[in-house]
Amino acid sequence: MPGRHRVLTVVTVIALFAATLAPAAAQEEPAPSEPSTATSSPAATVISATRHDTSAPLRDMVRPLTETPEAVEPVEMPLLLPDQVMERARRRAQPIVEDPLRQEAPGQVATPDPIVNFEGQSDDDNDATPGAFRLVPPDTEGDVGPNHYVQMINIITEIYDKQGNSMLGPFANIDLFSGFGGACETENNGDPIALYDQFADRWMLSQFAIEQGIQCVAVSTTGDPTGSYHRYAFKVAPTGNDYPKMGVWPDGYYLTFNEFNASGDYVQAVACAFESDEMLQGNPAQQVCFGNPASGGDTFFSLQPAHLEGLTPPPEGTPNPFIMAFDDEVWGASPDPSQDFYKMWHFSVDWVTPANSTFTGPIDVPTEEFDAEFCNFSRNCIGQPGTATNLDVLGQFTMYRAVYRSFDDAHPDGAHQELWVNHSVDLDGDSLAGIRWTEIRSPATTPVLHQTGTWGPADGENR
Repeated sequence: MPGRHRVLTVVTVIALFAATLAPAAAQEEPAPSEPSTATSSPAATVISATRHDTSAPLRDMVRPLTETPEAVEPVEMPLLLPDQVMERARRRAQPIVEDPLRQEAPGQVATPDPIVNFEGQSDDDNDATPGAFRLVPPDTEGDVGPNHYVQMINIITEIYDKQGNSMLGPFANIDLFSGFGGACETENNGDPIALYDQFADRWMLSQFAIEQGIQCVAVSTTGDPTGSYHRYAFKVAPTGNDYPKMGVWPDGYYLTFNEFNASGDYVQAVACAFESDEMLQGNPAQQVCFGNPASGGDTFFSLQPAHLEGLTPPPEGTPNPFIMAFDDEVWGASPDPSQDFYKMWHFSVDWVTPANSTFTGPIDVPTEEFDAEFCNFSRNCIGQPGTATNLDVLGQFTMYRAVYRSFDDAHPDGAHQELWVNHSVDLDGDSLAGIRWTEIRSPATTPVLHQTGTWGPADGENR
């Protein structure tokens, strides 16, 4: 967020688990055969990384945390939203009394128990970092590889084995860029990202230097996250590259962020692709970025790139589908109280002639109404047990990650592609939080809503 030099987080427990959604519990909602589509693409901005190198092994660069944690209240940082959100939230003509897809009972397939459950990093680790202090909210991040779990919180990283034993850390995120030079080495700003690229057997770790508009990206040289990294600084905005999110794709590492200017005013949503084939080799790498200003008065915010999971890659040349859960009363210029959408875009990158890359959309995928507004977008809306510190529900944000899966003919449904997404919704018009989940089929061609539901048992508890 603009103006913050030390960004915070609190994480106390990490649970590694697998979750299975139950199609039997879903409410089917087919989309129209021809979704509304805007096909024009803005002009691409193409530049090379401003700095790159290859580091020494990370295990030789990290510094121990030396400060003594203090028992003080954490500092709360502002949550950045476009000004349009507050105005539109107050004009909702017909507040939703109850989510139309509310699902109060579990499906036929229960979520399996966690395989391993162990303590992760905490706000004590933030406070023990030289020059840092306790802050909220949490920026919890992590991913699982064949032999490791890598967790990042806003200013701290720790690497574990699959049994939860610490292999390295905790250490400050900027230790990853020790000796690199520039803002990536000096600005431990946070909003971290940790992804395992399973097709390359590499780790991709990132955070921003927000006042310089720089995305700092490190790609491991092997499958060992404690080893050396190819490091890059990408200038993605003049300033204010807030809330960055990334996804692994066969032809690039894809990024989105919300751009704010130096005065803290919202500018636009931005989508970028980084040249991962070159980054995996430690070579000079290019970036292709598209600004995505409001279209027809609509406001687009916090898009999510697709992140590829599973064993089967998408068909060659498939664009990366980006998505936003679009509450029409909040983000739309002419809200329809009976219809909300998933807005989707297709990012096709051309590394031979990067200026020929395209970012087309939005494609409207209609869905049942949902309510993204909680407590008039105030902070600390959701209570939690054992502490006076409440949670930010983030109903305005489409949750990270948007998971893409590709299946071949062996699947019971035949060869197809899926995109899974979830976001917080108001269940009852009184800021009781539930989870709207959705599966979209053919997301990179003609997207169709395949199934969706809202998880919200009638027990008065928030999800």
